Amino acid sequence: MRHWAITVTVLLCALRWGHPQAQTVWFDDLIGTTQSLNDAQGSALLEAIRSGIYHPDEMPEWPGFARIDTQARILFLSASDGQRSADVFIGTGQGWSAAAQNALRKARSASASGRVVKLDVVTSATAYRGMDIPKVIDGDRSRFGLALGTELGVAFVPEETVARTLVNSKGKLQMSNVKETQAMRFEAPLSMADLRATPALFTFTTDAWGAVGYPTQRLYRGHLLFSPERLDDNMLLDAATAAGHYLRQAVRPDGRFHYKYLPKQNTVPDDYNLLRHCGTVYAMLDLCETTGDPDLMEAAVRALDWMVDRIDIGPDGTAVLPDEQGDIKVGGQGLALVALAEHAERTGDLRHLGTMQALARHLASLQQPDGRFSPHKQEAASGQASDFVSGYYPGEAMLGLARLHALDGNSEWIDVAMANARYITQQRDRGRPSKDLPHDHWLLYALHDLYRARPEPWLLEQTERYGRAIVGAQRNGAGDTPPDWAGSFYTPPRSTPSATRAEGLLAAAALLRECGDPDVGAEFLLAAERATAFMLQLQFDPISAMYLDDPLRTQGGIRKSMTNYTVQIDYVQHGLSAMLALLRAPIDCRSAGRD
Repeated sequence: MRHWAITVTVLLCALRWGHPQAQTVWFDDLIGTTQSLNDAQGSALLEAIRSGIYHPDEMPEWPGFARIDTQARILFLSASDGQRSADVFIGTGQGWSAAAQNALRKARSASASGRVVKLDVVTSATAYRGMDIPKVIDGDRSRFGLALGTELGVAFVPEETVARTLVNSKGKLQMSNVKETQAMRFEAPLSMADLRATPALFTFTTDAWGAVGYPTQRLYRGHLLFSPERLDDNMLLDAATAAGHYLRQAVRPDGRFHYKYLPKQNTVPDDYNLLRHCGTVYAMLDLCETTGDPDLMEAAVRALDWMVDRIDIGPDGTAVLPDEQGDIKVGGQGLALVALAEHAERTGDLRHLGTMQALARHLASLQQPDGRFSPHKQEAASGQASDFVSGYYPGEAMLGLARLHALDGNSEWIDVAMANARYITQQRDRGRPSKDLPHDHWLLYALHDLYRARPEPWLLEQTERYGRAIVGAQRNGAGDTPPDWAGSFYTPPRSTPSATRAEGLLAAAALLRECGDPDVGAEFLLAAERATAFMLQLQFDPISAMYLDDPLRTQGGIRKSMTNYTVQIDYVQHGLSAMLALLRAPIDCRSAGRD
């Protein structure tokens, strides 16, 4: 018996093993109405459907509100075993119980079992007919589903609109993708001519509930809604472990990563970024400290060894790490140090200490009289310097030097890092208003570590200054923005900017709580919780991955945004680092630990 993840969407979805046909109830019947269920009702209806799947010889007892309802209703049931794309079953009828029974009958005929379930109920519909069918559909494509005319019996849940690119980022209907997705569901697929000849196009919204086991929970945009209060230790550890699993399976046998994964196409482009390779190894090793997973450690060391093999040690005692394009970058040197120092700290293995010191000597050789590192990038073969200046490389270099100092105690590394910190904070950023300050998580990591080595008051002042710049730019959830945008940055928001800012704020909060103003530290911690909660909504789980071709491979990965499903190792790395830092924050200071 196969196990299925079931999505019930109050929507007409065609049965995979059946044929498209006209429906007695269709989206025409919902025009001008607003239909919804409250949380308790939605959960109860979903649990009744699941009961009917678990006990295929019995008809479930429908909730009272569903039995007495007689209005036209549409609902969808989607099912996935977690390893392949979901099948979607339609439920239509006069009343919730009739629609649910209709969907259940189809699920039973497919021998579906409800390991993972999702229920969507159609709440409103808009019709476009004939010449009024738009070439470009307005609105957020992640918030509406699509249906064609009654005669075709074709409809798709809102998550499919994005996962299958039925509507592209410019709002244009992609009829070829509609055809391909419809063909997955039917033994007798419709022709392109049939689809193009549809007399009507409908867009619709849904409310949704889902469950992976128990309990049933309300969904928004196909994912759980997170808030700081939900970020308890068990949830954070589960999410971090899933992220680590994604990264572990992304390490190739030779130690190179599958850097980028496109879940919609189920392909791995041949892109690479060595700096992000280094940062990802660091995050994996950090997770090993928490989980003690030997398989994760083996994969992380394999990736670390691949990186080390590319370090060139010169006769002058300096070392460089050329990237995939043959460039030497200050940030690459710094993150290589961070990864190597993390490995040494976690394992007690100091075999790479000489290599680390050689990398640090190269960074020291780049320091100018005013404290800055220059050049930030140069060609390894010719030594030719680039005029490129990175906002993040200095912080990465300072952190690497501080982490090396913690291992070998050489004050030279702190001298170099402190000089650069003074240049950044007192020259480069001097007099800049808070709104113009960089949101630099690596800098905040570095300031934290530098203060631990040399507790000078100005480091605390600058930590608070850069942290306040981040907090001031954060979306706090007020206003008319979508509820799952709370805690984020930019419009539309993305996962990594929120994750990196959470990392920086958590480093700042830890320092200020112990050595500075604890009230400011608490403020930064709450902002970091909000940012982490937003980011976690973009981590794929069995429900949010169920419409993709390979849901199992995708799980634990963190996508770029609500509508861009691309997963890169650095998206996962920064999300993982934020989770771990929050997991290690004192529980009595966190929202999840308060009464």
